[in-house]
Amino acid sequence: MRAFILAVTGLAIVAACSSVATTAIDTKTPVASVSITLPSSSLLVGQTQRAIGTARDANGAALADRPIKWQSSSVLIASIDDSGLILGVAPGDVVLQATSEGVSAGVSMAVTAAVVHVAAVSVALAASSLIAGDSTQASATLRDGNGAVLSGRAVTWQSSNTAVATASSSGMIHALAAGSVTITASSEGQSGTAALTIASQPPPPVASITVSPAAPALEVGTTVQLSAVLRDANGNVLTGRPVAWSSTNTSAATVSSSGLVAALAAGSATIAATSGGVNGTTNVTVTAPSGTAPIFSDDFESGSLTKWNESNSTTQTVVNDAASAHSGARFMRMTYGLNGGDGGWLNKYLTPGFSQLYVRYYARFSTNFVGGTKLVALRGAPIGQPTLGLGRAGICPNGRDSFTADLVTQFAGGDQYPTKMYAYWQDMWADSNGQCWGRYGPTPTTWPYFTPMPEMTKGVWHKIELTAKANSSATTADGVIRFWIDGVKYGEWTGIRFGDPNYVDFEVLTISGSGNTTQIQYIDIDDLILTAQFPSQSQP
Repeated sequence: MRAFILAVTGLAIVAACSSVATTAIDTKTPVASVSITLPSSSLLVGQTQRAIGTARDANGAALADRPIKWQSSSVLIASIDDSGLILGVAPGDVVLQATSEGVSAGVSMAVTAAVVHVAAVSVALAASSLIAGDSTQASATLRDGNGAVLSGRAVTWQSSNTAVATASSSGMIHALAAGSVTITASSEGQSGTAALTIASQPPPPVASITVSPAAPALEVGTTVQLSAVLRDANGNVLTGRPVAWSSTNTSAATVSSSGLVAALAAGSATIAATSGGVNGTTNVTVTAPSGTAPIFSDDFESGSLTKWNESNSTTQTVVNDAASAHSGARFMRMTYGLNGGDGGWLNKYLTPGFSQLYVRYYARFSTNFVGGTKLVALRGAPIGQPTLGLGRAGICPNGRDSFTADLVTQFAGGDQYPTKMYAYWQDMWADSNGQCWGRYGPTPTTWPYFTPMPEMTKGVWHKIELTAKANSSATTADGVIRFWIDGVKYGEWTGIRFGDPNYVDFEVLTISGSGNTTQIQYIDIDDLILTAQFPSQSQP
């Protein structure tokens, strides 16, 4: 039996005998198992760590100096060299195997991508301006410290004013109202912004315009206020739109920028309201004046003098005193003597076309009133140019520039005619200097007044009435002036040639307060009415 063993191992023995005589049998303890120790079961791409492999006997004791061979299940995920140094190559899972003397063991390892933080955020909007009600998508671009674009990171969205625009979690922006907002995207503590401007929803276009009143009929010298209602295609009323007014026949009727129609002469005109390229119209018919319809009136109950084209806020005020008013609660007070001056005047400009006017109002003189004053005037001017009929004192009318029919009064005592008509007309005479001043009658010795004419009583209301009619043609002297105090006619002046009616007509009503004084005194005026003719045809 011994001879057999020698025969099998003789080669080893021969090798051993070539050196020194030794034991002929290998006595190493065989490897029963292999254990692997890792610093961590995960590794970042690009990082390294060392694996330790230990060969163990059947009792689990470590066997020193036993070679370990290493192998990776995928070198594309992690590589390992003979010393057990592991290198993370790409994200993934890998099995590392250690083998010693034919005995193997394996361990799993996860390789993860390296953590790269967001360093900058930029925001882009599909539209930088919107109209309320519209939406736009916002996008955020995230970059690392090297400027490389990062993906898969969480982003939060925010609007600086949610009443103007909101931002959803996906970056959808909804415009709510006109204004400006800042849209912010945030990720990992970094933020980026974009500005957004929102305009109001454009108004719907005008689809139709209705003008009212429909087909108004006016007398010469009267007015009517038109209104225009604008609607969209759904019939909804539109407001705040500019409206332009126009007349097809301005010789018959004109219309102001606010829609006030003035009747000038008999005829008809189509008045149009235009907005957004759409027209609405009404037809106006103008007839000759019937005589008694008010052209202008003021009972001062409005509390202001805004009905007049010219007034003086220093000397003219509206007094609120129902117990003292002629009617209602208010009246106008004209004060004299402030800084030694007179009471000023109120002017009302009239539309062209009047050849006859009648004015009535109530006047009350303060109990201390002294001296004289002009009361009321019906003034003529070039047609359509009322201001040219003012400030004509001393100028002789030429028939085409101006004329006037005034009423004056005084409290001097002893005057046979304390209230007089005072006129400028084409045929009046000039003084030695060639100037013309208002005259009380057609000649220096003609007095067209009735007696007895009492002086007006101070402190009580008196009804003042004045009417004037222009001559019928440039060559006919048939003009007239008449006046009444408390319903009694005290003056009638006929045969006047005021001027050429082709060039001048009645265009101004003046309530005058001329007469300087250092004494504070006043005239109260109430319930004024102006018509184109004396209201009672029974009185001439």
